Amino acid sequence: MRNRNEKGPDTGEQEMFFRRLQDNLGSRIRLAPVVASTLNISEKTAYRKIRGDVALFFHEAMQLERLILPGPDGAHHARYRLFANSHFSPLSLDDYWSVLDDSLGLWSKSSRPYGYMETTGIPNLLYFGFPELAAFRYHLMLGETRFRTEEIRNADSWLKKGHVAMNTWFNTGKTHLILDKTECIESIQLVMNALKRHQRRDPSGALLMKQQMREVIHSLRKIAENPEERCWVYLTQFGITRPVACLLNDGRGQTLWPMPGLGFLSTNDPTVADYYQKIFELKIRRSSMLCKSPFFSKLFFDALEDSFEDAL
Repeated sequence: MRNRNEKGPDTGEQEMFFRRLQDNLGSRIRLAPVVASTLNISEKTAYRKIRGDVALFFHEAMQLERLILPGPDGAHHARYRLFANSHFSPLSLDDYWSVLDDSLGLWSKSSRPYGYMETTGIPNLLYFGFPELAAFRYHLMLGETRFRTEEIRNADSWLKKGHVAMNTWFNTGKTHLILDKTECIESIQLVMNALKRHQRRDPSGALLMKQQMREVIHSLRKIAENPEERCWVYLTQFGITRPVACLLNDGRGQTLWPMPGLGFLSTNDPTVADYYQKIFELKIRRSSMLCKSPFFSKLFFDALEDSFEDAL
């Protein structure tokens, strides 16, 4: 395998890498779609990399390696192979909020509500305290930001449900939130750059949402640095491949993933919830809890606020 600046595939090493990856995934899982989805490339390009016609670069190999995570017992389990017999429900955006609403309702009423979440940026739930900014981000993900702020004054039902979900998650039971510094900074820059473009057609709306973005960062800091909060925030050094949330209640679990194209997957299979709980506990042991690590917390939030100020 080559680094970004090298040309030409090292076919022997590359073929061995993909054979090992296929062995870990199991024979029931097709390798090309997994590679294409993970690297955000076409299946045709994925096949060429698997055959050795095109180089697999080092940063791509690192992404693929993350599909196979070390379990607490030291063994390696492939997510796809482990979940091959599990039932997954593909969800639309509306379906997602219905499932999340039902899951959080059961979760909040259980005797031992416990939750885990890792995100590739600022947690989506935090935006729901600010309807205009939450709706802007939604349209941004759809690639549609040609609207005026007044058009979303009356928030859609999913915005209202999102606000309820935010309050339930951060004020019920014991929850753990795992973040990555680089991903959080990039998520802020993405929104701020889009707001700069939006400012030309809606100056007052863009100004309002910039102020809301600042408040989102402050809200996250308040949660992270207060040990009395119900949500404990961790900073990982190992990166995050894909956002996932796992709600555990009285021995049952609901696991949800956002997927490309604003679709979602959901399962209440206890095997999946148990697996992710072990993975989360492993990551937590290797991460910094911000309320107990003031030095790391200050560095982290100073970097977020600097990124915000630089983008103004």
